[in-house]
Amino acid sequence: MIQAILRFSIKQRVFVVITALLLIGFGVYNATLLPIDAVPDVTNKQVQINTVAPALGPEEVERQITFPLELALAGLPHLQETRSISQFGLSQVTVVFDDEVDLYFARQLVNQRLQEAKESLPSDVRAEMGPVSTGLGEIYYMRLQGEKYSLMERRTMMDWIVRPQLLSVPGLAEVNTWGGMARQIQVAIDPQKLRAYGLTVPNIVHAVSANNQNVGGAYLKRGAEQQLVRTVGIIHNNDDIRNIVVGAHEGVPITIGQVANVSDAAVVRQGAMSQDGEGEQVYAITMLLIGENGRIVVERVKDRLKQIQKSLPEGTQLVGFLDRAELINRTLKTAATNLMEGGILVIVVLFAFLLQLRAGLIVSSVIPLSMLIAIIGMRYFL
Repeated sequence: MIQAILRFSIKQRVFVVITALLLIGFGVYNATLLPIDAVPDVTNKQVQINTVAPALGPEEVERQITFPLELALAGLPHLQETRSISQFGLSQVTVVFDDEVDLYFARQLVNQRLQEAKESLPSDVRAEMGPVSTGLGEIYYMRLQGEKYSLMERRTMMDWIVRPQLLSVPGLAEVNTWGGMARQIQVAIDPQKLRAYGLTVPNIVHAVSANNQNVGGAYLKRGAEQQLVRTVGIIHNNDDIRNIVVGAHEGVPITIGQVANVSDAAVVRQGAMSQDGEGEQVYAITMLLIGENGRIVVERVKDRLKQIQKSLPEGTQLVGFLDRAELINRTLKTAATNLMEGGILVIVVLFAFLLQLRAGLIVSSVIPLSMLIAIIGMRYFL
């Protein structure tokens, strides 16, 4: 059999050379598409459930959120284990499935149980599944520079300009923003004024929620036309909140601005982020979708950042400082260097023993061809 293959290869040299060139081209093409990473991701099939409850301590979080969720998730098909963490204001439950289970099917099972568990959770909290990513999914970090803008303004830009546009990048599972001060409109009620007008805190809460919505009213016919009837009540700024009528005192309407101070303020923080001793900064972290090619997705993120930069105010700049593609490219360069050095070593050893350069070249050519065949197999069968 081997003699027949060798005889055919010697007689059909042109066919062998063309086949080798096609193999090289097809292998290089698949190498560019193969999701290669510098570190193997050995994360098991798991689904994380995060629940934020800012007003609850660790014991209340464990008793009112974590335990009911674990009880609701018990008995899922192909379930391996369930582990949880209960901290101040946060509950995290991790559900681990067997390796052969499809991750999206597992998330569907978990979502069904979450819908059933809503009744047993506090009314002001909502349990959400984490992104379809892993601990190694952080592929690109960036920060928003702009010294003439405050931390709240930069965080607002990151939340409402940068993040929404990055979420549309194919291959990303999530974009998390960190640092700065998240903007919040706070209504600071004056208890004495509230008591003087005979109002209560629930009156304020109900007034704000009831006056922040648009309502449709069907339509009116006028000849051959239909005119839509609707009321626009969405709050646009702080003055809209101040002008909301919360009640009446001796026939005179009382607005929220008369009993409370409405202003922009930062959400209560539990920490801050800084870099290189330059003070607090505002960051964004992109999370890779499971199964995607990190190198390609990083390039997509960089291209999108160039477009986002045009929509940011003058004096601000997005700067990346952690790039997973650099680590992957260095790892690939190391592998290619070792492969080349191995081929050269084979040529030198064969030449030293056989005193034939051609024999060394023939044997060493098997190394890259075998590598390309392995890459093709991984591309289509893994």
